[in-house]
Amino acid sequence: MNKYDLAYIAGLFDGEACITLTRRHRKMTDGFQPQVIFSITDKQTVQWIYEQFNFGYFTEKKRLTSGGYRVYTFGTSSINDTKQLLEMIMPYLKVKLQIARLVYKWIINHKIAPRGKARKHRTYQTPDWEFQIFDKIHLFTQKRSSLRI
Repeated sequence: MNKYDLAYIAGLFDGEACITLTRRHRKMTDGFQPQVIFSITDKQTVQWIYEQFNFGYFTEKKRLTSGGYRVYTFGTSSINDTKQLLEMIMPYLKVKLQIARLVYKWIINHKIAPRGKARKHRTYQTPDWEFQIFDKIHLFTQKRSSLRI
C-alpha cells in the first residue's frame, strides 16, 4: 500500500475510528484488549480499507442508523493485527495520534498471560502500568469529547 492511501485512511480514522484499550471482565482472562474500530455507512469505503490491509475484520451491522442506513465496520481486536495497523497509520495520524501511541505502548510492553494450568488458576496478574495506560486513554478521550460543541 502506498503512503497516499495510508494517509487517506489515517485521515478517515482520525475522524471516525475508535482506537482504544477495552477492559475485559472475565473470570480467567481479566485484563485489556487493544481495538481499532472504524464504522461508517459507506460499504465501498469500508470494504476497500479491509482489502488494503488484508487483516482484521469487515462486518455489516444489523442495526440501522436513525436515518435508516446500514452501518459497516472494519476493525482489529487481536494484538498482532492492531500493532500492525498502528505501525502503518501512526505516521499520518493527527487527532488520534496520542491515543494510538498509548495503545501501541501497551502492545509492545504487554506480556501474554501463560497458557494451560497457569492461566486456569489465574497466576498472571495484570500489572499496574497497564491500568495506568488504560486510565490515560480514557482521560484523554473524555477531555476531547468535552471540547466538542
